[in-house]
Amino acid sequence: MISLPSLISGVVLYSLAAVVVHMARRNTPLLKRSGVSALLLVCAFAAVRLVLPIEIPSFTYAVRSWSVLGTAQQFFRTNWSISQLALAVWGIGAVIAVGVDLLLMLWAHRKSRGYAVVEDPLVEGAARRLQVGCPVLVSPDVEAPYVSGIFRPTIYLPVLEMSEHDVELVLAHEAQHIRTHDAQIKVFFGLLSAALWWNPAAYFIRKDVYALLEFRCDAKVTEHMSSEEREEYLEMLVRMARRIVSKRYLLLAPDESPAVGRDTVLGQRIEVSIAQANRKPRPVWKAAQWLVLTAVFVLSYLVMLQPASAPPAESFTDGPGIYYKEDFVDLEAGEGEFSSFIFKTSDGRYKLYKNYVFIKYLSEEQVTSEEYQYLRIFEEVESE
Repeated sequence: MISLPSLISGVVLYSLAAVVVHMARRNTPLLKRSGVSALLLVCAFAAVRLVLPIEIPSFTYAVRSWSVLGTAQQFFRTNWSISQLALAVWGIGAVIAVGVDLLLMLWAHRKSRGYAVVEDPLVEGAARRLQVGCPVLVSPDVEAPYVSGIFRPTIYLPVLEMSEHDVELVLAHEAQHIRTHDAQIKVFFGLLSAALWWNPAAYFIRKDVYALLEFRCDAKVTEHMSSEEREEYLEMLVRMARRIVSKRYLLLAPDESPAVGRDTVLGQRIEVSIAQANRKPRPVWKAAQWLVLTAVFVLSYLVMLQPASAPPAESFTDGPGIYYKEDFVDLEAGEGEFSSFIFKTSDGRYKLYKNYVFIKYLSEEQVTSEEYQYLRIFEEVESE
């Protein structure tokens, strides 16, 4: 089942994962040692946890938040009009954010259809040798090589004087983006960031996923290269980067994957690629990483953050010595007969309230002590 607490848990865990990935992605020494596959797996698990915020009632342990989430819940329930306004703003913002991405993709595709295409026998021959299974177009309107398209990808190349070997390296890079479905991954995380447009962490993970896909592409292309071939590949990336003189990539569409540009962290890519080439593969360490991350992902479904606040006095009814509530709703400030009481939560903990304000936790011995024995005890029970 999916509930409000499970949705909140999904957003919180996604945000935490985004911050972790953002910090790790910027740590070049860490990437040199460990590579990027673990970070991409964290991004994938975080996205699944957000999209499928399932609650398992028999196994999920609720971690109640009385300060942050409880206070926010109490505020929005007390100010229902503000709650509706906040939901409306969230929805409108998400529609606008998704619309901007879709319009940018539509604009880029329409613009590409107007490109002047020229024949290049060198490129055509390289595409046949590499068995590139999509159209490869050469145009003077293109600034740098890139892939465009989600379901029908196309590789665009600029008109540049390149050696036959450089052309093959460029096509190998762009074809690798297609084989690993990087355009679909970018669009997916773009939609998530649009849905959470108010959350800066969503933009962190979107940008970091784009960079990590470039790291992975470099690693796949150079996986079986010699040190000399790998050096030539990296030199090709540097030469292509130096030839870019426009600001085109400031308006890069979500489904486009350039080899180089302002947001492809080229310097870091080169450092990591060289370091990874000089390190021996450690399949046991990689398997251990994946096992630990998978275990954390599974365990994340067994813990749920839940807003908590004490109920108002009128929601309680008399029982045999204990006062049970019917509905667990927010506390309304005020004085009266129920202003000081002990509240027993569903996990068996006792909370002392004075003037409807939480003071501290009590042990069972304290509850029956002379100091507190005359206070009413309210017990949380599940609503039917």
